[in-house]
Amino acid sequence: MAYIHGIFKNINNDTIEVRIVSNNDYQTEYVIGDESNSPIQFSIDPVSIDMSLNDMFDTVIKKSCSISLISSIFLGDILYAAQDNSITVEVYKNSIIIFNGFVEANAFNQPWAHNYDIYQLNCFDYLSLLQNKFWDYNAQSDIYSFKTMLQKMGFGTY
Repeated sequence: MAYIHGIFKNINNDTIEVRIVSNNDYQTEYVIGDESNSPIQFSIDPVSIDMSLNDMFDTVIKKSCSISLISSIFLGDILYAAQDNSITVEVYKNSIIIFNGFVEANAFNQPWAHNYDIYQLNCFDYLSLLQNKFWDYNAQSDIYSFKTMLQKMGFGTY
C-alpha cells in the first residue's frame, strides 16, 4: 500500500529514522517531515521502545515499539494491519537498527474527524511474533494430546 519514512533528532541529538512499509509496497511514498506544510509529522513523543521479560528464567527478550504520527491526510487504510506481518517497521538510531518488527494486527483506532489526526502504532518484534504464533499452536496441540492420552487410558471423555 505505501512506504512511510522520516527522520528526527531526539533530546540527545541522536538521529532517529523510522521506516514503515505496508504490504511490501514501496511505490506510494510518504515522507514524515519537519516542515509545517508536510502532511505527515511526528508527534511530541514520536517513538518509544520497551524491552520485557516474562519471568526470571525466560531467555527471550521481547521488544515493543510505539510510534506516534500526526497527519492531515487519512492514513487508516495504509496503517491498518489485517495480518500479523502485513506492515513492517524499522527504527534506526544513528544508522544502527534498534527495532525491527511489525504493527500489531487489528489494533487500529479510528481518529476523530479533525484537520489533523493522531495515529498511534503499537509494534512488536519478530521474536514476539514467532513466540505468539508457535506457543499458541504448541499449547493447543499439547492439550489435545493430553486429552487423547487420558481417553486412551480409560478416564472417560473430556
